[in-house]
Amino acid sequence: MESVTLGLFGSLIGLGLAYTALRVLVAIAPSGLPRIDQISIDGPVLLFTLAVALLCSFLIACIPVFKYAGVRLSTGIREGGRALSQSREQHRARSVLVVIQVAMALVLLICSGLMIRTFRALTHVDPGFTHPEQLSR
Repeated sequence: MESVTLGLFGSLIGLGLAYTALRVLVAIAPSGLPRIDQISIDGPVLLFTLAVALLCSFLIACIPVFKYAGVRLSTGIREGGRALSQSREQHRARSVLVVIQVAMALVLLICSGLMIRTFRALTHVDPGFTHPEQLSR
């Protein structure tokens, strides 16, 4: 339940940021772009976001279940004894998760930088249909 709540709150924050960014991009878009006012966040986008949030939350919640479902009694006793430090398996799992998170953040930053560069380049392109007086009949 905790991971579902966190996933849904994260999705709501992401949707809020997407809506704000969309309004900013529409406001600074060149006036010649067709149907720029029709860009919005609609029902299918909201359903997709909800589905992805629930799926990811469920998968993240299953990690401890699958990892500790078959815990042997001796392992629990040994880990709760004198040594309170992490076991090698717990340390490796945490390291893998950190590496995955950093890699995904890097991919997200690169993609958003490329998207911003492409959008800026598109704002300086003459689409050819903004000057109706130049059209021949």
